[in-house]
This record gives sequence, structure tokens and C-alpha cells, in this order.
Amino acid sequence: MLRIILYEMILIICCAYALARGGAPERSAAAMMLAASLASFVTQSQPFSGSFQKMQMWVFVIDMLLLVGLFVLAVASTRFWPLWLAGFQLLAVAAHFIRAVDQSALSRGYQFLISFEAYPMLLLVALGAWRHRRRLQLYGADRSWRDSSSL
Repeated sequence: MLRIILYEMILIICCAYALARGGAPERSAAAMMLAASLASFVTQSQPFSGSFQKMQMWVFVIDMLLLVGLFVLAVASTRFWPLWLAGFQLLAVAAHFIRAVDQSALSRGYQFLISFEAYPMLLLVALGAWRHRRRLQLYGADRSWRDSSSL
């Protein structure tokens, strides 16, 4: 229960900072992560039970949607950190596949793999917002999106 409270605090702090101080990519990533966290919480039958005895199907679907969103963000934005976000999210999706293929895989390991990457992801979003502010101070502007011709 304590780790859930800690996660929610970090989620709120990092995402609020990114939404308030970040550019469009930072705000987009923060909104996606908030939506995914809320959807994961709502779709779990017993959110505080910590039961990871079988694959969490709805969490898998949400993680896949988040992966697609972060990949699109990484391709469309001028920032480098969304690539890291997509990479971390890919680890969570891979853990779902491992659990689906091998039900004998340790449930603690599955739980760790699908939840641990959220912490560095949240910190990356906040760091991205801080770096955006820094570039604005140094250069007066910070372009958020790639030109469509460069894709």
C-alpha cells in the first residue's frame, strides 16, 4: 500500500510539473501517463490486492496503447527523451508477453517488470519539462514538433 501511495505522489508531482511548465511534448506525455495510470487503476478488479498470479489483460491493453502513443510522440517531437519513454514502456509490454507465454514465471518478477519502469518514466517527463524551460531561458524558443517533411 505504501508503494502505491508513493507512486501516486510521484505521478502527481511529475505530471503536474510537466503540465504546468513543459512544452507540448511534455504535456502530451504527462497526459498519456496520467490517463494510463488512472485507466489501469480503474480496470483492475482489486487494485490494492497486488495479485499478479496471471496476466493482467486490461493493464496489457492499456500498456500497449501507451506504447503506441509514446512511439508516435517520439517520432513527431524534436525531443530525445520520448525515445527513452517508449523504450521503458516496451519493457512493460514485453513482460506481459512473457507472462502470457509462461504462466510459471514468478508473479513478483512480473509485477516488478510492469510497474518499475513507471518511476524513471515519470522522472524523465519532469526532466524533459525542466530542460524545455532551460532552453526557453537560453534561446527564447524551443520548437516542439518536427516538420512533416522531415519524417
